[in-house]
Amino acid sequence: MATRKLTYLGLLIFIVIIASLVWINISYISSYIFPPSVKEMRENFSVSITTPSVYVDSVKPQSLCLRFYIKVNVPGYLGNIFLATGAIPLGANPCTYLPPSLSPTHMPYGAVKLLNVTVYAENETFKISASIAVVSNGHGVILSRGFNITEIPVVWIMILKDYHIYRLGVIEFVRVGEGLLYLPKIVERC
Repeated sequence: MATRKLTYLGLLIFIVIIASLVWINISYISSYIFPPSVKEMRENFSVSITTPSVYVDSVKPQSLCLRFYIKVNVPGYLGNIFLATGAIPLGANPCTYLPPSLSPTHMPYGAVKLLNVTVYAENETFKISASIAVVSNGHGVILSRGFNITEIPVVWIMILKDYHIYRLGVIEFVRVGEGLLYLPKIVERC
């Protein structure tokens, strides 16, 4: 009788463990079977950015360098995140303005070069050549970008889906006051 109770208890524990593993795997597998749409990714991604360090170039006093840690998480997306830094003129719309150069000042480990790639944004299409940082979804990287006082540093957040590159959003670094404090702001999910 005691062995039968132990057998039932062992069987019950086994069933609970299997059910838990199946539940965990279903959510992981469903990302493969039913991946989120670009629109869903654009609406649901999250970004963590440190307050950037700003350095003045001793040779060219009008030139600054921004250095920051960025981590992007796109729920349900199993691919890599592509990050490109640029600088746009003050007053330019970060969603529609293509920075003349989309490359970090200092290349992080794992950076790749994209040549003549079409990037699809929400309402725009851009043809770019850029050096970009490639990071796993949910992992971070340290980036830096040189710019001058009349420019706004930006970061493009992009993903690869169905053999196309999509821009999920743009982050701009807004100058606070007259000093060298720049704070990140997700401009639009564009």
